[in-house]
Amino acid sequence: MFNRVGFKWGALIMALFFIILVPLAVLIDRIFANVYTDYVDASVEKAATRAVMQLEKEDKLEPERINLMLSLSDDAIIVFDKNGKILSRSAYEFFEQDTIDSQWRKPLEAGQKSYTGSRTENATGARFHYVGKPLLKDGEYNGGVLVMSNVTSWYETMSQIRYWTLRGILMAILLALVYTILVSWKLSRPLVDMTEATRKIAKGQDTKVTVTSKDELGILGESINDLSVELNNYRKNRSELLANISHELRTPVSYLQGYAQLIENGQYRSEEELKKYAHIIDQESVRLSKLIQDVFDLSKMEEGMMTFYKQAVDIEELLEDAADKVRLKAHQKNLALEVAIQGPLQDIETDGMRFEQIIINLLQNAVNYTPQGTITLRAFEQKSTLIIEITDTGVGIPAEDIPFIFDRFHRVEKSRVRDKGGTGLGLAIVKALTEALDGAITVESKENIGTTFRLSFPIHTFSTNS
Repeated sequence: MFNRVGFKWGALIMALFFIILVPLAVLIDRIFANVYTDYVDASVEKAATRAVMQLEKEDKLEPERINLMLSLSDDAIIVFDKNGKILSRSAYEFFEQDTIDSQWRKPLEAGQKSYTGSRTENATGARFHYVGKPLLKDGEYNGGVLVMSNVTSWYETMSQIRYWTLRGILMAILLALVYTILVSWKLSRPLVDMTEATRKIAKGQDTKVTVTSKDELGILGESINDLSVELNNYRKNRSELLANISHELRTPVSYLQGYAQLIENGQYRSEEELKKYAHIIDQESVRLSKLIQDVFDLSKMEEGMMTFYKQAVDIEELLEDAADKVRLKAHQKNLALEVAIQGPLQDIETDGMRFEQIIINLLQNAVNYTPQGTITLRAFEQKSTLIIEITDTGVGIPAEDIPFIFDRFHRVEKSRVRDKGGTGLGLAIVKALTEALDGAITVESKENIGTTFRLSFPIHTFSTNS
């Protein structure tokens, strides 16, 4: 549970809410406390200053006059003379004509201009804020004034503020928790679905992720769906490939073994029959070698281990040589093989052997699937691009197979291809080699009319590279 991405996101969001709400609550509490404290301090200070100013105007501190002067004040004002005798009316624990405790008058007698503080009344629990100031006469200490303001209601107000602030925070946390659960579920649900889908894909099951958005999660879901399609195609084609390779390997090996045993045991009636057996062994050896080479080349390209040796290549000569190597096979089927080069063509920097392999593979493919007619190898330059087209008048490719014609392991009409000696790897190898040489390949085809493969290569020369 704790390792689920939804829980981690939820914990992160809740942590962010706490980081915001707790300092905010403390800030609100401090603002109210400081504002009210400043107000009380200023109010009590003002009352004490006013009382001192009025009393210092009197020639003599008389209780009746003092009580009359201070009767309009809401605060408790205690006035005492320089001996500490309380001259004002009784308030709280201060009684008229009593001597005030030394703690209230010592600071003033020592010359302190004022003092402030807070205290709590034990009997009632009331809380007070007080200010003490000296009374001066001719610059000499002549008593003091102690103003006490009851701030119990303020503390109750602050308690109410803290209570409602706490309730507000708890409500906000509750709402944040609900919001977090919803957001975490909303964000993690697609990931959970994708996780389940990828596990099914890994087991070879056909599955699909429901994409409901166009954001990064939506793009990821579409990528998983694409991956599922690609892997399913790969598994199907791989199974077909393994079955085909097993069959293709078994057939030539059985031929090689069978005819070799016939020759070894001398089971032939004439020299002509011996040559026939030897010819069959030779053909099956070539077929087996071609199959092994195709699988080997494909394996190297998939692992990125194919090595290319680039040098200046005479394209016209290369195309003529490739056509010559295939011409005999074309003539054996009574096919015309034409080479149309619109030149002169520039020499380009490429791997000549791999380039020729591409052309020969496409030409042989055209010969294999052209029962009658003409195969044309055409080449020309278009701006800074070399264009090579190989056109045949063969059986063509079904429209539904064209999008997959270059896929590894894909084969059109499996039984027909096996009869032609193909492995389903030729066009995949051609495409991989073409792209490795910075080229591109496309195909146009109509059934029973013919096929055109079009190659395009940028013209790279040593002069352009330098």
